[in-house]
Amino acid sequence: MQSEKDYLQAKQQLSLLKAQRDEFAKVLRPKHPQIVEMNDKISEQETLIASYRAQSVETLKSSRDAIKTQIDNLPSVIKEWDAKALLLSERLAEYNRIKANLDRSKSLYDRLVNNLQDVNVTRNVDQDLVSILAKASPAQPIIPGLVLMLVLGGSAGLFVGIAILVLMDQIDDRLSSAIDLQSGFTERILAQIPNQKQKGPLEPLRDNDSRHEFSESLRALRSSLLYMPFEGERPKTLLITSAAPNEGKTTIALNMAITMALANVRVLLVDADLRRGSLHQSFNRSSEPGLSDLLSGKAPPEKCILPTSIANLDLITRGLPGQHPGELFLGPRLNQFLRDVYPSYEYVIFDSSPVMATDDTSSLAPKLDAAIFVVRFSQSSARLSRKALEQLRDRQTNVIGLVCNGLSRGHHEYYHYKYPEYYGVGKSVA
Repeated sequence: MQSEKDYLQAKQQLSLLKAQRDEFAKVLRPKHPQIVEMNDKISEQETLIASYRAQSVETLKSSRDAIKTQIDNLPSVIKEWDAKALLLSERLAEYNRIKANLDRSKSLYDRLVNNLQDVNVTRNVDQDLVSILAKASPAQPIIPGLVLMLVLGGSAGLFVGIAILVLMDQIDDRLSSAIDLQSGFTERILAQIPNQKQKGPLEPLRDNDSRHEFSESLRALRSSLLYMPFEGERPKTLLITSAAPNEGKTTIALNMAITMALANVRVLLVDADLRRGSLHQSFNRSSEPGLSDLLSGKAPPEKCILPTSIANLDLITRGLPGQHPGELFLGPRLNQFLRDVYPSYEYVIFDSSPVMATDDTSSLAPKLDAAIFVVRFSQSSARLSRKALEQLRDRQTNVIGLVCNGLSRGHHEYYHYKYPEYYGVGKSVA
C-alpha cells in the first residue's frame, strides 16, 4: 500500500537525518544553527512518521472490522449456498430421472420401430386348401385322472389336518391328564379331585354327603397330609394356592378343612385372598371383621376368629378389602398372629389369591410351613403353572405337592360300578 511505502521512506529519511546530525555534532556545538536545523528536520520527520503510523493503525482497524463483518456474515452465506446446493442436487436428480425415462422411452420406441419394420402388414398370406375327409364325432366330456386327483386331494387334506393338529397341540399346553403332570412336574401328586357338575357355587361337604367320589378324593388328600413323611416337625400352617383364578383352590381349601374337622382334627380356615375372598359366603357370614382388619390392627383376633356349624372348624374371613393388601402380609402382626394360633390348632389352612394374579401370595407363602398347589385339568396352563411354582420356590416356599382338580369321572365311575359296597349311601365323610 502507498501509506506503508511512505512510512518506510520517512523512516529511512529519519535515519539519514540522525546520521548527519551525529556527524555535525562531532565538530559543532549543540546550539549551532546547523544542529538546530537538523533537530527541527528530525522532529518534522518523526511527526510525519507518527502520522503515517496512526494512519496505518486506522487502516488496519478498518480492515479488521471489515474482516470481522465478513466472518459474521459467513453462516448466513453458508446457509444460503447450502440451500442453493440442495436445490441444485434436487434439480440434478430430477434431470437424471427425466433423462433415464427419456432413454427408456427412446429405447422402447426404437424397439417398436424395428418390430414394425420386421412385420410386413401388406404381405399376402397364401392359405392352404383344407379338405374335409370325415365328419367330427359328437363331443363327450372327459375328466383326466379323476382317481389320481382324488388320491392327491385326500393325501394333501390328511397332511394339512395332521399339521394343524400338531400345531394346536404345541400351542395348547393345558393339562389334560395325570400323565401330563408326571412328565412336566417333579412335585408329588397328593390327590385327584373329580369334576363336579353343578350349577352355581359348589356346596361344601357335609356329614353323610352323597357325593361319594368327591368325598373320597378329599379323604385321600387328608391321608396324604397325615401320612406324608417329613423331616422334623410336621407342617401345621398350610397355604392353598394356584397359578390363575378359577382353578378350584378355594373349593379345595374349604372342603379339605371340613374333611379334617370331621376327623376330629381342630382346624382354623383363613381366607387370605384379601381382594376377592368368598369363604364367608359358604358359612353365611359377613366378610367383616376379618384377616385384613386383624393385620391392620382394627380388630383383635378374638373378634375375627368365628366358630362354624361344623365341629372343630373355625373361620377367619377376608375382612375389609384394601388398596394394597399384600403389604399387610409383610408386617409384624402376621407373625404375631401365627405365633398365637399355632398352639391352638392342629392345622391352619390359608386360602390365598392366585400366584400370577397378584404378589400377595408370594409375600405370604414364605411365612407358612408349607404350600399345596392346585391345578385344574383341561384348564390350567402347564407353562403358567411351572412359572408360578418357580416364583414360589424363589421366595423360599416349601411346596409339598400338587392337587389335581377337575378329574374326569370315568375313573371313579369304574370303581363305583365294580365295588358298589364301598360307595353305599349313608357313609360318613369322616
